[in-house]
Amino acid sequence: MFEHIYLSTWKNNISYNAGDVLADKNYSNFADKYPDLMSIDSHYMIEGTYHFLLPRPARDTQEAFIRMQSFSYGKLGKNYYTERKNYPSYLLLFTYQGEGLLRYNGKEYSLKRGDLFFIDCRKYHYYCTTGNEWEHSDLHLQGLFVNQFYEEYQIDRHPVFHFSNISLYQNILEKSLRIQTGNEIHWGARVSHEFEKLLFLLAEQVPDITEVVQPPENIVLLRTYLEHNFQQDLSLDQMSAFCGISKYHLCREFKRFIGFSPREYIVKLRVSQAQLLLQSTDTASYKIGIMCGFENETNFIRQFKKHTGMTPGKYREGFTT
Repeated sequence: MFEHIYLSTWKNNISYNAGDVLADKNYSNFADKYPDLMSIDSHYMIEGTYHFLLPRPARDTQEAFIRMQSFSYGKLGKNYYTERKNYPSYLLLFTYQGEGLLRYNGKEYSLKRGDLFFIDCRKYHYYCTTGNEWEHSDLHLQGLFVNQFYEEYQIDRHPVFHFSNISLYQNILEKSLRIQTGNEIHWGARVSHEFEKLLFLLAEQVPDITEVVQPPENIVLLRTYLEHNFQQDLSLDQMSAFCGISKYHLCREFKRFIGFSPREYIVKLRVSQAQLLLQSTDTASYKIGIMCGFENETNFIRQFKKHTGMTPGKYREGFTT
């Protein structure tokens, strides 16, 4: 496992904690060189064999990519644990052998062979060995895409996934690390692509279905209704009557599951339709605004510019020859 990938070895069969690290004479130099790897809200006990890979410096133009903050692999003993919060990364931890435990978002999860968890390390988390040894890998990722992915796919999901076919995950992980340590000129873009594949592999997995929060049927039906009737002047009272719940509860639930308030969703639908008509027809822009449900031309221009950054007329110019 991890053949042709050079991993540094901290020490074999050692035991040290956060206090030992802080007291090490090389710590300050390491902290200056890798400030993103430091966290003042961190406590841990490392016991066993520990291998790691530090990040390769990236150019400013690579800031948009998914970036490896750090990677480690170890066979950790019974006293191993990590307790942390306010750490700027997202962690994929995969269990190869042994057993561990995760505490996250007020719940506990047992971890066995083939289990992986995906968490936001800015939140409080604790994980430890629960048997005599826990063999696992830790992949810390950063980047705008990772944050957006977590918010879209993971925030309401069970954090633990199980892979009955370990090689499914391992093959992509090892390819990512080989590119990370290889000699390709455009390694940043390539490794970012592999990390993206790793994340979408998670999105395809089905965690414990009892832990997945599904949108209520009335919210799903309202979304569909709005997508077919956004031109109409629909009040919040009418929408709450459609769903059979209070206006306050409707706004809260719609925002939670759809990502926008009902009113915001209607405006976005109207603007999207207006964009399509401006691109594909010669209809006067003020007429398009009325057709899409805006009350007048002034309101149409204001809302269109708010959501696209330009006026309807300027937008249309980009599609005229």
